[in-house]
Amino acid sequence: MIRTQLVALGFPVLSDARQQQRMIELCKSSDDFFKAALTKAKLQPAAATPEQTLPSLLGIYGHRFEQCLSELSAQSESLIAMSDVLNESLPSEHADKFVNQSALDTEITSRIYLFIQGRMKLDYSLANEFSQRAASELAHFTTQSEDEIRVKLNQSYYVGVDARNKQSKILRWFEKWFN
Repeated sequence: MIRTQLVALGFPVLSDARQQQRMIELCKSSDDFFKAALTKAKLQPAAATPEQTLPSLLGIYGHRFEQCLSELSAQSESLIAMSDVLNESLPSEHADKFVNQSALDTEITSRIYLFIQGRMKLDYSLANEFSQRAASELAHFTTQSEDEIRVKLNQSYYVGVDARNKQSKILRWFEKWFN
């Protein structure tokens, strides 16, 4: 249900198949919360438009974002130690098969959360702050710098802004012709 709403809102397919599959799993794991949030907002889950679901998605992914960052921060030392052991003990072609699930979840959740913020045209400075927080945690688990990660995450914000602008242009065109 969440995945369907994200696609309808313009969230892109992730280029990495592993990330795309994990995104689908993360969306499914929050579907019950999403239905409850829509019901609480007096919206029928099956009849709610993508625009009507944005506040609920923002709340769910805001909570999930904070949860992911907290878990990643708490597990940081042990995850780095485990990664070091794998990299030292296994050849690179085998060590690369092990994925840091916490870091992957944090990256995907951050991208979705920033997309939603962009789609709702929320303040960029706040979105940038969230991406900076995520980048500072994720930088421990990759060869990319914090700035490279932050820029990559901020792209999701702008994809959301672009998706909103495209929808607005279509609506204005219809309004022009039917008014």
